[in-house]
Amino acid sequence: MPSPVTTERFSLGLTPSRGALALLLIGLGGCASGEVEPPPQGEPLDLLQPPSGSLTGYEPLLIDVSGVDASASEVESVRVGGVLAIDLEPQDDGRLQVLLQGAPEPGNARVVLTVGGEERTLPQRYTYAAPLDPRFERVVAFGASLTQGVQDATPTHDGVMYSPALQTARALGAYMPQPVLVDPLFPTLDLASVGPAPDCEPTPATSFIRDSITDVLGKLVVEDEGFAYWVGRSDPDLVVRNLAAGGFRVDDMLFGPEVSEVVQNFLGPLSFDPYTEFAAGPRWSMIDEVERLEPTLVMSFDFMGNDVLSGTDYSVMEANVPPLVERLAATGAEVFLADMPDPGVLHGSVNEDPLGDAERTLALQCNALLEGEAAKYDNVHVVSVFDRTEELATLGLSLAGQELTTDMLGGLLSFDGLHFSPTGYAVTADLFVEEIGRVLGVELPAVDVEAVLEQDIHGPAAVRAAGREPEECRGGG
Repeated sequence: MPSPVTTERFSLGLTPSRGALALLLIGLGGCASGEVEPPPQGEPLDLLQPPSGSLTGYEPLLIDVSGVDASASEVESVRVGGVLAIDLEPQDDGRLQVLLQGAPEPGNARVVLTVGGEERTLPQRYTYAAPLDPRFERVVAFGASLTQGVQDATPTHDGVMYSPALQTARALGAYMPQPVLVDPLFPTLDLASVGPAPDCEPTPATSFIRDSITDVLGKLVVEDEGFAYWVGRSDPDLVVRNLAAGGFRVDDMLFGPEVSEVVQNFLGPLSFDPYTEFAAGPRWSMIDEVERLEPTLVMSFDFMGNDVLSGTDYSVMEANVPPLVERLAATGAEVFLADMPDPGVLHGSVNEDPLGDAERTLALQCNALLEGEAAKYDNVHVVSVFDRTEELATLGLSLAGQELTTDMLGGLLSFDGLHFSPTGYAVTADLFVEEIGRVLGVELPAVDVEAVLEQDIHGPAAVRAAGREPEECRGGG
């Protein structure tokens, strides 16, 4: 069973550092599932804690199950507004804690518990607030491992909770269903995997995840049926809106991975097509799925990253980036795309060779290409992660009495040196939130990066508490 979800663990709060928050207007309409409706008169108000929240979800909810004449251990499933809650954990006080997955519509949502195969409706509704702007009605994310929230080399149940896509959606008050994996599924790198000072070399992420896939296969087995991707998902029936999958390049997003691409064909189905035939890869491309979801806003934090880090020839990027941007623009959504950060701030690798001038040159070429293509469309906007990472590499970040850097063990990168830490993802999400608010003229709350750092095992204080000194890697790697 997954470990209990605590309020502190997912306290990804928001602070009004850019002005007063927009009012959270409560809509009382029906959704497609028919599970959102006005509450009955005179219902009790103390069975749910908290009684309301954002459409984004992925926050814990405590349920007093005495309202359906049951004990917490008897509850087999919980649906809120028709959406399955996950990570059911009976508490010592008799209540049941679940992790909400949000809802597509605001309003008062039925809470339905299954006990002994029988559905019982709690005599209290959970209220979902409307997004902060109508343009946030259908937010969709696509891309690779950074958008997915990978840290320490592999996708995990907890990693997705700190993905920049989810952290940005939370600031918008938008529904952003995630492909949450069962816990545990993949192993991860940890502090012990970071080499000794002064180089502090990380374990190569690509070889680690390839080896991990072999280990995971034994967990994806259905009796009398064989291997199945859906076994690895906490809620395989959920139609997700964060479609990102580790290893994907631009051509994979456009056309789907080649048969020989092991990592993409394993991680893609886990993210957005869990019922595909095993070893066959996704049945549709990532951009096909973006279009099918009819988004009002699209974001990607790293769609060019694997091309740059693996040294894709620039001519291939010239051929593939324009049609991808064109199709995104044609959705009519407001599209926000990150440029490629400076590979020089990364200490890990994709091909197990050190990153150097060649990757930086390609990154600059691809960023210029993206700027030129985006300029053709009024609804496509580039978010300069390159500039932000350059600033962080030069100046660092002072936060909550800690000095964060882009060095290994500096707090902004995870222990693989290639993916961001939860705090690094929060910084990136805040950059997107600021740009979305500026472009669309909407006042949005900042991401509370300090709250994320407080829980982040990669932060300098946490690293020291675990027995290593972050400064030993300054300038190394």
